[in-house]
Amino acid sequence: MLFAGTLLERSFGAVLPILVARLLPGAAAALAAGVVLSAGKFTGAFSAWATGRWSERIAARRLLGIGFTVAAACTLPMAFVTDWRLLLALRAGLGFAVGGVSTLAYTAAGRRITTARAASFALLGSATLFGGSLGPLVSGLLGAIDLRFPLYGNAALYILLAVW
Repeated sequence: MLFAGTLLERSFGAVLPILVARLLPGAAAALAAGVVLSAGKFTGAFSAWATGRWSERIAARRLLGIGFTVAAACTLPMAFVTDWRLLLALRAGLGFAVGGVSTLAYTAAGRRITTARAASFALLGSATLFGGSLGPLVSGLLGAIDLRFPLYGNAALYILLAVW
């Protein structure tokens, strides 16, 4: 889950600036792209905090399922936006939906891992870093075919994660 979640999160950095540049040509596109990307990280940071608090009352599996479902609902429309401000709103919603994935995954792992804790958490960290390194590459490869393909693929993977 950490691998897939990080792969998905890092994949947006390869396509969103290009999408913003298509929606808002000129020098303003650079600022707008920065705002769009930052909005997702900002709401994700808030979500990580909120998810940590909610996980004390709501099962992590349920929170993950809800988050991944909302993420798919935010990602798919990104492929069809015609205004960068709508992309901004969707990216902010996506950040909030999945910002707590790492928090929940590490919390769940911490409850289950009883021996070889350092090695186990090193493996989780490696999976996270590996997903983060592959996200932009896969997104770039798909985006070279069609800029919407990474968004379609991300929405589908979010749905698979929600079901899982």
